[in-house]
Amino acid sequence: MYNRIKSVIYNLPIRTKYEYTTIYYLRNCYYKYLKSFIRKAKVYPNNFLYGHHYWLKRYANYEDIICGTIEHGLYFGENYNTTMSDFEFTLGSIITYGQYRYNVLRQHYPHHKIFQIGPRINYVDPDIGYYNNIKSDLLDGKVLTFFPEHSISGVYANYDIDATINKIRKLKHFLNCTNVLICCYFQDIYSGLDLKYRERGFATVTAGANQINFLPRLKAIIMASDYTASNGLGTNLGYCVFMHKPHILIADDINYLGSQEALYNEFLTRGNQWANKYEYEKHVFYDMFSMENGYTINDRQMKLCDFYWGFSQIKSPKELNAILMNCKDYVAEYRKHAINTY
Repeated sequence: MYNRIKSVIYNLPIRTKYEYTTIYYLRNCYYKYLKSFIRKAKVYPNNFLYGHHYWLKRYANYEDIICGTIEHGLYFGENYNTTMSDFEFTLGSIITYGQYRYNVLRQHYPHHKIFQIGPRINYVDPDIGYYNNIKSDLLDGKVLTFFPEHSISGVYANYDIDATINKIRKLKHFLNCTNVLICCYFQDIYSGLDLKYRERGFATVTAGANQINFLPRLKAIIMASDYTASNGLGTNLGYCVFMHKPHILIADDINYLGSQEALYNEFLTRGNQWANKYEYEKHVFYDMFSMENGYTINDRQMKLCDFYWGFSQIKSPKELNAILMNCKDYVAEYRKHAINTY
């Protein structure tokens, strides 16, 4: 939200002295508001997403503000431009997943400290109440949970839902599952996606829109599953494998709808080579997680997920506390010595 507000302000035309004065005033208001939010909420905006700041601080028994950018999802295609806002950039530290993101970030942010801590879902407690609610509505037998490609930041994922449902039904039959759950992202629920699936006879679940409860509910949904699947390459894939739930990728023809500005902000800001690299990674993952590779987690899948999500980078409470302290201690040093080199 904050980057979108900034984008609008900073792209306003400056043609007269009056417009310059007005835009200068708006920019100052933006930064004053952002500083006020950070001071009152004790969290940098990017770190608020999915409650990462809350759960990492709780796990590490750390009480201060987290002075570093927590990557809220796994960025593919060697995407580095949408990692953080200006405010978070000046903190000098990035908390990421595994070696893949470390390599990308180290190349583009040589003066930042970069810490790998593995899947965020490891650091949260499952919502047991929601888990029990899900289980109480299920029939006896195995559960397949499907994660549709979700919409983001004013950009809506568009695909042939009936064709997708046919693939889900075939997968359900092949895996001998009695139940199918469709896990809808809250933004897609606002646009009525859950209704489309329910009208076709499927039960829907969601991690919800509450940031603090998002990961606990997602963990409960994955816990309730025997198998998982999706039609898009997303962070959920690694979370499912990390929780020992086999995952199958279903190939779908997906396009994205939105305003020209929204599409530009979401995709074209990711770098010139992003599309080609992302398509290559999609090919690798779709090949590795296709039904032809079976429906149990194999060593190749684990190795790939470890490289991307950092399964082997999980930290103890003491280790994570030390990382968060390190981030805090590095802010002044980074701002003094490194910020002007970019």
